[in-house]
Order: sequence, then C-alpha cells, then structure tokens
Amino acid sequence: MPGEEWFTNFMGRHPSLSERMSQNIKRVRAGVSRDTISNYFVELEKSLEGIPSSNIINYDETNFTDDPGNVKVIVKRGSKHTERILDTSKTSISVMFAGAGDGTMLPPYVIYKAKHLYPTWVENGPDGVCFNRNTSGWMDLEMFEEWFQRIILPYARKLTGEIALIGDNLSSHISLEVVRMCEENNIKFVLLPPNSTHICQPLDVAFFHPIKNAWRKVLGSWKEKNRGVLPKSVFPSLLRETIESIGLTCADNIRSGFRACGIVPLDSDRVLNKLPHDHEVEEGADEDEAGERWSESFTEVLKKFRESDQPPTQQGRGKRLNIVPGKSISASDVAPGTSSSGGQQQQSPPREEEEPVEPIEEEQPGIEEEQPGEDTSSVNYSVGDFVVVKFSTENSSNLRFWVGNIVKIIDENLLEISFLRTRILQKNNFSSFSS
Repeated sequence: MPGEEWFTNFMGRHPSLSERMSQNIKRVRAGVSRDTISNYFVELEKSLEGIPSSNIINYDETNFTDDPGNVKVIVKRGSKHTERILDTSKTSISVMFAGAGDGTMLPPYVIYKAKHLYPTWVENGPDGVCFNRNTSGWMDLEMFEEWFQRIILPYARKLTGEIALIGDNLSSHISLEVVRMCEENNIKFVLLPPNSTHICQPLDVAFFHPIKNAWRKVLGSWKEKNRGVLPKSVFPSLLRETIESIGLTCADNIRSGFRACGIVPLDSDRVLNKLPHDHEVEEGADEDEAGERWSESFTEVLKKFRESDQPPTQQGRGKRLNIVPGKSISASDVAPGTSSSGGQQQQSPPREEEEPVEPIEEEQPGIEEEQPGEDTSSVNYSVGDFVVVKFSTENSSNLRFWVGNIVKIIDENLLEISFLRTRILQKNNFSSFSS
C-alpha cells in the first residue's frame, strides 16, 4: 500500500495538486444532478429576461451564535489542555438577510426566541433593521409576510421595471399572501432547486462566511471585556458593528455571490463546473487525453457518494409544491392550504413522545385472584427462580407486575416469594410473603 513517503513524492511530482480541508455536506445536497441545475437555468433565463441586476434580490436566513469559536494561542510545549476562560452558550439569534445583484444589502430582520419584546432589545441596531420574536427563534409564515412588507416592498417601490425575488423553497418561506403581493407589485417569485443552496444561493456562497468571521471577532472582543452570555440588549449594537466592520467588502461579497451562482451575469457553467463530470475513458484514446480525464474507477466513487439512491432516514411531514425551480410562480400555483406544508421543512420533525411511566403504588399490593381459564398446574417451579406476578392495588383497579424470587415451595399451589420493593428509605428492599 502507498505510504506517507509515496504521498509526499506524489504531491511533488504534481505541483498542480494541493491539500485543502474538505467540508461535510449531506447526501441529498451531494446528489444534486447536472440535469436539475441545467433545467433550473433554462427557467431562470426566462424569469430574469430584461431585469437589471439591481432588481434581482436574493434572501436567506442564518443564525448568530453566542460562541466566538476557537482561537490559536501560544502555550508551553507539551501542554495537553489549552483552555480559554470565556462564557459561552448554545443560544443563537436568527437574522434574515437580503441583497441585490448590484451589491446593495437590504436592512436585516432579527428574530429573537422569546415571547415578548423589550425596548432595550431593539436599540442601536443597523439602519432600517426590524425586530420580531417567537417561541422557536426561526422565521414562520406570519413573520415572512411581515418581512416582505417591511423590507422588500419599500425597496421594490423605489425601483422601476420588473423585479425578481429569489430564495429557497422552505415551507416557511412560501406564503400565498406574499405571492399575491408579488403579483400586485410586478415582482417575480423564483425558487431555487431543492438542496442546492450551497451552490445556487448567492448569500450562502459568498456573504455568510465573511460576515460570520467578522461576527466571531466582534463577539470575542466583547466577551474579553464582559462576563456572562450575550444579552439580547447588546446584540443589536454588535450586529451593527459586525456589518460596519466588513465595510465596502460587503457589496463586493454580495456581487461575488451572484456571479459565483451564475445569476449576474447569467452563466450556468459557473454552477455546473462545481458538479462532477461523467467522463469515461474511450477505447483507443490518446494517453495524454486519457491522463487529463477522470479515471473510470474514481468517477464511480464520485457517483456513489453524490448520486446515492439510498432512501432518506427521515421522511418529510408534508408534500412538496410542484413548482419548477427557476420559474417564477403565481398565486394560482400555490393552492390554499399548501403554503404551510410544501417545500423543505425548516425544523426537524418532533420526537415521538415517550409513554408516561405510571408511579408504582406505595401501598402493600394485594394478591389478585386467579383468573378463570389460567392454568398454572403444568408449570414446574424451583427455589431460586425469578417470577413475574400480577397484582391489583387496594386503591386502584390498575394491574401491577412485580418481580419476585421463589424462597420456598409450600405445595403445588402455594409459593413463598420475596418481592423487590421501590421504597428508598426501606433498608431491606425485599419483603417476603406467601402467594
């Protein structure tokens, strides 16, 4: 087998190769096919025809965690446990961002996980920012409609001509009311292909990574001067500081996202080149030409991992909307009642509720009479055997099952059994009586 020395020499012989950290993606994301992307761009070209870059808007939701992450520090050689005293938590705050193809960033929309809003939670935020709250901390249909009215419509009314609004197909982002308002305001509502936001969502491709890096720096600086977890009253000012810290690069990142996703300018090859090609070495092909292609075995490995036909481990709770990705949709495409069940599910399905365990009665159980038809004469018991005996309590007709150990056999129909009790204060957890 090739060893470490072989690998070092191999990399030296091929300077065009380099080592990089890989990113983990789900199988459904890796399974996005070239046909799906090609069909998406065919419809997208029709939807964006004649629309300038300033009128093409992409939106996406992300979260800001209360953890600045790990940092590199200098310690004494041989130190095994390098720790930094910092108060963190697993809480996060969701923010909806939107950006246009010309680099314009629309005001963010902040969602707290809380039942009520307080004045200090909405002060000193970015210009034009809006705040809301719910029990989940993520956007729902009602909030999506409010976000559209307070963020998208004011920006759209300043523009001339048709407008395209591009986003994912989460069920909480597909509202019949929003689609109707889009029709009234000359806005085309366009959905991305399922499980393709990592290559087709401009904000996800080029905007969220730099803004998350800036957030970790701002949050880390605040935590070095303060104790405790991040209070909601401080979050607006830190969010404003984060956006201001990236400055002019904010617009550049948004434009880079639209360009990398092949939207502005429209170029499907930008996305298709990120997917594996189905190259096969033809018989009799030139050695130089064959060397430039993927080997057949390596292609099969890529197909196995990217186009796996294995069924998903979890099933969705609703039916997907039958809408072609890239094609603008109308209110007639979203039937009443389907806007809340179509698309990808935003939250994982709830866990099955565990059957409640009834507490065992504290009273001494009474012996249940033998039921007619129960024949125990054929059972051979021995001293030391463990048995399960069915009882009914004095204060309840519910049956209880008790584990006991046979201490003595008096006769065929009478056994002396020691039962396990549940009273913690009782020193001897076994009490004996005949059954």
